[in-house]
Amino acid sequence: MVVKAGFDLHVRIAFHPRLFSHRFVSKKWPSTPIYGVNRVDLSKKLKNLFSNASLPTSGLAANRSAAAADPDEYVILPGVYGKDPMGPVVRQGDAQWRDIVNWVVFAMFEAEEKGVTSRNVDEMTKSDDETIQRFLGVKGELGTDLGLDNQWAYRIVKQVGNYGEVFERQVGKSSPLRMERGLNDLWTRGGLLYSPPFN
Repeated sequence: MVVKAGFDLHVRIAFHPRLFSHRFVSKKWPSTPIYGVNRVDLSKKLKNLFSNASLPTSGLAANRSAAAADPDEYVILPGVYGKDPMGPVVRQGDAQWRDIVNWVVFAMFEAEEKGVTSRNVDEMTKSDDETIQRFLGVKGELGTDLGLDNQWAYRIVKQVGNYGEVFERQVGKSSPLRMERGLNDLWTRGGLLYSPPFN
């Protein structure tokens, strides 16, 4: 939820109907619902018409960054107000491509969990950890089942980084969107992200 600083929840709200019924009513927050506001309208009207709005967090961050006259006047409230999972999607009927896309994402999770970054990946190829050696293609035939060579994960990390690096660069605190990791963090830090084993 995006809320313009200095406004309270009594002012008009643009929201998803589910959010209203589950959050605003249950919290007894006074509000005046406005139905049917699409993202284009929200972007146009964000400047002063609404004190707060509901979208998936990435949508709020994008609207705050791109549409608000002063993005610093808007804050995204903490908390999860709905379940709108997002991730890569592929067309049906291409199992090999689906597997490659899934394992690319898993590779970025695994790299972050193992401390492998775009800056240290070359040094990590010399690690004594056999899991890291297999992951980076130094040993084993990890790419064979996917129809890839064994350095596929190495190249992903070298070229774009681990998941944390990609998140921070694209949508994180140092990007224009300034999003917190929240549940988009590794399971070892309280998030939902983990990879199946690379063996």
